[in-house]
Amino acid sequence: MDFNDNASQAEWRKEVATFLAAEKPKSDPDATPQEMMERGRSMMKEWRGKLSAKGWVAPAWPKEYGGGGLSKKQARILQEEMAKAGAYNPIGGMGVMMFGPTLLEYGNEEQKRKYLPEVASVRIRPRIWSAIIVSISAFTSLRVIINSSPPYRATESVTRMHSLRIPATF
Repeated sequence: MDFNDNASQAEWRKEVATFLAAEKPKSDPDATPQEMMERGRSMMKEWRGKLSAKGWVAPAWPKEYGGGGLSKKQARILQEEMAKAGAYNPIGGMGVMMFGPTLLEYGNEEQKRKYLPEVASVRIRPRIWSAIIVSISAFTSLRVIINSSPPYRATESVTRMHSLRIPATF
């Protein structure tokens, strides 16, 4: 099996490396920890914006949903080059790694167009993902499985199912 890049992959790798060299946030070795913290937030927001504009927060998602439309190999090259450059990689997290793929697989077109671009642009934050998951549910109730542990006897199999009614309006 050949693990070397073909010509188009090598060109893509070069394009990514060039972008990262030019656009990656630069650190200031003379900055105090306080200055680094203050600048860090704005630098990371700007960096996420740059990656989002290219669709690189969710590189393998379709472009129409805010992703990069990259092949799996191109997305892998992107991750490798980001690691090599020491660039902060916002690829990951619950939105991109769990919520998005689930919605891509099971969501309807309206839901995909409404939520995926927000996740890919890093505008949706974790505190509202659970609300979104509830709102896209095909049902108006969310079932939560609670596995109970002692004080119940070890011989008892205790799994309780609770049904919560949650309004699906925001």
